[in-house]
Amino acid sequence: MKQVFKFPLQIADEQTIRGKIVQPVSVGLDPNQCPCIWAECDDQTEERDMIVSIFGTGHPLPVFAGSYLGMLVQGSFVWHVYIKPV
Repeated sequence: MKQVFKFPLQIADEQTIRGKIVQPVSVGLDPNQCPCIWAECDDQTEERDMIVSIFGTGHPLPVFAGSYLGMLVQGSFVWHVYIKPV
């Protein structure tokens, strides 16, 4: 069965999320103002790791940061979120 699950994030250059992720669908702040990724997951899929990279506007990007998922605004900061499979 497919469902959408929330994965809380830290504002950090790189971190790993783990789950039965099929497709990340959105990034934003939850009702508690916590940065999160929402991803479509399937209980028939094996767990896998995804690397999440977060960069501030104007910060340098590596050659391949991953696929751009979106941005989130937290106070006066704008963060750009990239994701790639391990």
